[in-house]
Amino acid sequence: MLPKLQPDTHIINAILVRLQPGADRAAVARHIENWLYFSVFTTQEEVQLMLKGRLAGMTKQLLLFRTLLSLISVVIVSLVIYTFTMEKIRSIAVMKLIGAPNGVIVRLVMEQSLLLTISAFLLGLALIQSTYQLFPKTILRVPGDDLLTFLVAFGGGILASILGLWQALKIQPAMALGGH
Repeated sequence: MLPKLQPDTHIINAILVRLQPGADRAAVARHIENWLYFSVFTTQEEVQLMLKGRLAGMTKQLLLFRTLLSLISVVIVSLVIYTFTMEKIRSIAVMKLIGAPNGVIVRLVMEQSLLLTISAFLLGLALIQSTYQLFPKTILRVPGDDLLTFLVAFGGGILASILGLWQALKIQPAMALGGH
């Protein structure tokens, strides 16, 4: 029985080989594998080994952390929008009392909601753009991530405004006069 060449699997040994232009990659790889007993990987295969191996756990943790932070942010913005709408319930009742159509009320609440949602997203994006290079680890920013984050925030803002509108449109105009 042959002894293990690598008893500790937590240590990775690597040798980077640069080939001269025109060199036969397959022949060099076979020579290294046959005579030096090393495994040969291309740069892309090495990246995949790292991503699926040692970095897979950290990637999952970061995805969970990011998902939780996104959801919490959307909930906070949504609660602010809903609270703002509920604070204006008496004003909405006054609007109904003077004969404002529901479409005007819907437009005003939606404008407020979209303005808050978009401004919160843009403030967060500006903060990220100006500080991500200060982190000790490299942060890969993908444009698709920004778009997905915006869509989630936008959806949360729309949902909050719909919930606020549902309550606001049920209000009776008599509430403007102090009724219930």
